Amino acid sequence: MELGIRRRYVLDVTLNNLYTQHFGVEHRLFLEKLAGESIQHVVMKLLTWLITYRPGLEIEMPIGEHYKPDLVRRDEALQVTQWADCGQTSLTKLDAIVSRHRATEFTITKTTPSELRHYYRLAVARKSSLASVLYLSFEYPGITPICRAIQKRHRLVATVGEGPDTVYLSIDNVDFEVILFRLGGWPDIRANAGELGGD
Repeated sequence: MELGIRRRYVLDVTLNNLYTQHFGVEHRLFLEKLAGESIQHVVMKLLTWLITYRPGLEIEMPIGEHYKPDLVRRDEALQVTQWADCGQTSLTKLDAIVSRHRATEFTITKTTPSELRHYYRLAVARKSSLASVLYLSFEYPGITPICRAIQKRHRLVATVGEGPDTVYLSIDNVDFEVILFRLGGWPDIRANAGELGGD
């Protein structure tokens, strides 16, 4: 996983997002993989940015608080309107940030559906209001093909389907399809026992 190596990725992105209704977005993303950080974490941030994109959504931007988001968007008054955490997020952190930012849309991204289900159960058992968070993961083969494809600098064309249900990616004209698995407060679903079935 090259945890000890620091890398910088430059992605020239064209995005059409049917979920957030933003089309023809052209953006250059600069992604840093810090020493000790996995490429999986970087790719989760990338995909979460694509899936939940709205203008002003930033990756790894400090906001002057004890807890730092992986992705954040703020309004003109610098109030947090979107917050996303990818990978490891303690329930203590999730509870604290949701309580502090009551009008904010929160997204938690995990690598696999089984990991997401486990985390979701613990979160909702801790506090029922955490069921309103958007919980996101990726069906098999998940993000592994994307992790292998990202090297240094790329041209990336992405389409996020309605739901959102699927992300279609072209990385330097090589096509990928990522099927999403979601729980919690997404507009088109409400968590119930059926959603928490087996993989």
